[in-house]
Amino acid sequence: MLYLILEVRSIYKVLRAACFGVPGRTPTAQNSSYLIGYARATTPRTILSVQGITSSRHLNHSLHLYTNMPSYIRTRVSSPPPALDNPAFATHISHLQELMTSFPVKAKEVSEDQEQNQVIIWATSKAEFHKDLKDARIANEEWAYGGEYIFILAMDETGQKVGRVIEFVYSKGTERLRGLMMRARANKAQREKAAQT
Repeated sequence: MLYLILEVRSIYKVLRAACFGVPGRTPTAQNSSYLIGYARATTPRTILSVQGITSSRHLNHSLHLYTNMPSYIRTRVSSPPPALDNPAFATHISHLQELMTSFPVKAKEVSEDQEQNQVIIWATSKAEFHKDLKDARIANEEWAYGGEYIFILAMDETGQKVGRVIEFVYSKGTERLRGLMMRARANKAQREKAAQT
């Protein structure tokens, strides 16, 4: 986990430096706002970006549609699947709904680049699986998987819709989450099969 945190922090610093010029420098008011958490996301871009990222808590794709352009595309860099447009992302959310009650994502730090019309978010997540899909062979602590992410959100010309998201994830951590999802899906299939007999 320490390696994950260090890797995510390194990626965040590199991306921030690319946007703002000096590694580790807090962006100035002339070109950006440096924010910590949702409460201080007060500009239209940052509010919209944090709303879009954190709306996965409810696993409701209509909340994503509210923040996304029709041409929206989401690309995961470190651990593909391929890029997702709005319909594909809706399918992804529906698959998560089958296995989880919630997938809360919390913004830890947010940097806004007004000139590039972009927002960078360092975020954490927690998987909350349906209780009846968990089994005792995996500890509750393992089922409550927590991840860390970096999101780059490119806005439309108005700054009121998200056009593209580039997502950086820790690939080994994602494999752990996929393993839990496979286990939950197998448990779901077993329960459905038992219910039919």
